[in-house]
Amino acid sequence: MPEPVTAPVSARFTALPKPLLAAWVFLAALFIFALIAHTWGGYQAGIAIFALVAAALCFLDERASIVLFIGCSAIDAYGFITHVPFSLSIARVVVVALAAGAALRWLRAKPRPSLSWRALSLWDIGILVFLAGAALSVPFSASLALSGVGILHVTFLIGAYFVLSRAAQTTAGRNDITLATIAAGSLSALVALAQAFVPAIAPPVLRVTESLAEGAEIVRASGFFDNPNTLALLLVLAALFAAERVWTSARPAHRWIYAGAVALTLAGIGVSYSRAALVGIVVGAVALGAILIRSVRGRVVFLGALVLLFAAVLAIPGVGERAYSIIDFTGDASAMDRVYLSEVSIEMFADHPLTGVGIQAFRAAYPSYADSRVTIDPVTDGHQMPASVPAEVGVLGLIAEAILAAVLAWALARAMRSTERPVAAGGLAAMAAISVMALFNTFIFFESLWIAAALVGSIMPAPGHAKGASHIGPPLGS
Repeated sequence: MPEPVTAPVSARFTALPKPLLAAWVFLAALFIFALIAHTWGGYQAGIAIFALVAAALCFLDERASIVLFIGCSAIDAYGFITHVPFSLSIARVVVVALAAGAALRWLRAKPRPSLSWRALSLWDIGILVFLAGAALSVPFSASLALSGVGILHVTFLIGAYFVLSRAAQTTAGRNDITLATIAAGSLSALVALAQAFVPAIAPPVLRVTESLAEGAEIVRASGFFDNPNTLALLLVLAALFAAERVWTSARPAHRWIYAGAVALTLAGIGVSYSRAALVGIVVGAVALGAILIRSVRGRVVFLGALVLLFAAVLAIPGVGERAYSIIDFTGDASAMDRVYLSEVSIEMFADHPLTGVGIQAFRAAYPSYADSRVTIDPVTDGHQMPASVPAEVGVLGLIAEAILAAVLAWALARAMRSTERPVAAGGLAAMAAISVMALFNTFIFFESLWIAAALVGSIMPAPGHAKGASHIGPPLGS
């Protein structure tokens, strides 16, 4: 059933709390600055000033920190402040400020909310098992420097997960997360489309070309990211969240706006030429349709619209050829690299089953396991997650993957059988998409993974919940 009619968007926007309104204005200014000032000599100093303002807003207000966490992550490679003595970006400043701000608000609360294991769902526990494995891997790492930075980064990302997953248990929190993701994805898609078709007005693509069959080359648009696959991950989330809004919004004008965001982000996925995203968006869209649509007529219409949208994406020059290589992957060097690196990951895990080679230390351990068939140079990670996570953090990583996969499968099956609409259908669909995309890339250190995980975590029951408590929304419409 569509959501109740609400006030116009403009009225709701101006009625936002001041720190949250400031966060949205801040993100608009940041995107404009990145677009027009990226060649300026003082650009990094400017980003540093933006980072200080963002940190202050994170300490002021939780909702503002959530919007900034999502929005600033989209600036990615264009958001670095320095690389000496270590890489520091506005996104990393914000994730630290978000977690620190949440901890400070908890300490200052009167009465202070109690912390209990009974408040943790099995999904939360799976994530904490991974964190425990990552921490245990550090002393035995192939590179203490890499793993030291890695454990800090992933700890703050998991801290952000807990902030987002608890916030998403409210309507306001879910709206903040989904709208910020849709906005960041849509703006990133516009930048990617400009890179593909009007490069003179767009930031330079950081990974310029990729070869296709018969010597042809394509420009893989990446927005503000240095990797088109990471851009595509954000766009998959944005497309699925917007598609959910098309289905659930009551106002026709809102539906058209969200439909435009779906089309825009799908086009962005197209010009990224990300095969992982092409597979992921299909899986995510099918999961979303199965959750939201129950009537035969509705599913036929949905599948028809889906086919037309993907036909339009595949019509972009070069996308069809990239998509075909998913089927005939044995003839594609990049696709086979994933197979070879999976074998390397299994060898690493076999040699270090308890602790792995160290969180984020795959690159340091790889020379001892180098496979001459791999064409990627340099090899920085396992380029897939099912085998590379245990390779880096050992058996606890494998246990965490098993827990999370089982819980996600249960949640998807439950949502598809329910006669009511789950409140995080887009999050479930996005996590299903990421599960498939993880066969092609590693996403542990990217915010988009934790955004989707947080939406799933927000609907998972915990022992401390009241008996019969439900995270299910109103009855499904046709």
